[in-house]
Amino acid sequence: MRRINMAATLIVFSLLASVIFGELPMTAAELEHITIQFRWYHQFQFAGYYAAVEQGFFSAEGLDVSLRERSWESSPVQDVLAGHAEYGVSDATLLIDRVRGQPVVLLAQIFQHAPGVLMSLSDSGITSPMDLVGKKVMTVSDDAGVQAMLLNELGDLSKIEIIEHPGNFDPFTTGEVDAMAGYVSNEPFLLKQEGYSLYIMDPRDYGIDQYGDNLFTTQEELRDHPDRVARVIRAVIKGWEYAFEHPDELIDLILSKYAPGKTREHLEFEAKMTEMLVLPDLVPIGVISASRYARIAGNFAQLGFVENEGIPEGFIYVPPVSARSGLDLSYQEEAWLDEHAIVSLLVSSDLVPYAYM
Repeated sequence: MRRINMAATLIVFSLLASVIFGELPMTAAELEHITIQFRWYHQFQFAGYYAAVEQGFFSAEGLDVSLRERSWESSPVQDVLAGHAEYGVSDATLLIDRVRGQPVVLLAQIFQHAPGVLMSLSDSGITSPMDLVGKKVMTVSDDAGVQAMLLNELGDLSKIEIIEHPGNFDPFTTGEVDAMAGYVSNEPFLLKQEGYSLYIMDPRDYGIDQYGDNLFTTQEELRDHPDRVARVIRAVIKGWEYAFEHPDELIDLILSKYAPGKTREHLEFEAKMTEMLVLPDLVPIGVISASRYARIAGNFAQLGFVENEGIPEGFIYVPPVSARSGLDLSYQEEAWLDEHAIVSLLVSSDLVPYAYM
């Protein structure tokens, strides 16, 4: 009996010690609330953000996050700058916004390729941008890839009539417009399901290969909350890694909570296409290539979207130097070092300097 009482006392003491000295989970009231503005409706395109919410990656970083669908009255950049959200999802057009004086900062690159394409009905006879001269094209103002393709091929956008995208297919399927911009991961599937035969004009087939979705914030947010910025990035990257490791689970989640009107078949198609656009097995999620953005800036300048070819100072977020190593490490590199305290290195016996370490 005494032995049992002593064991019970030890258990109680251990529990009390974990409460007193351990790190307690934060309550909802203690979490910092932020909003992330999407650039489209809820779908697998934003699976990493859903995973970060549902798997607790945001809350583990002390964050309570709301996810906001796109409003067609404004762009994600406009919404963030207006204070409707602290963070947003944009694409390579974010560079144009910064060059034009908007105080935005690129935090993490998610999509290696832009999903935007231009579609025409197969029986329209439109198979290339040149066939659109004198035609009506429905697109969005912040799809630089499609507009760059049109400008590159036509030489002048005044040769077509640009109609602002209303967020649905109706003007396209009723013949009010001759071509429609959309995501290769989304609209083609839906239209084919409805019986439409399409011709797809992909900017990549015309030499325009731009970055797709990214995560951004404002200079003010970065200046006033640098630690929060780092925590948001960490959680988002973890969310995307989880999403690609558990696509079926994320599809179940989207169907049950975020987009119940979609079909499983549609989301499965979108998940596969999204992985092809993100390329998580080839490029670490979140990594930004300054040299590639320099090429994109040059392309924008050549097409007349901006006057200068360079990347504005401070446009690309630079993570703080690792306190542990003193090196500029990515979040994936930091995580790998956390999991590998001892690193084995195989070298020849006379390889300098490694053989003498």
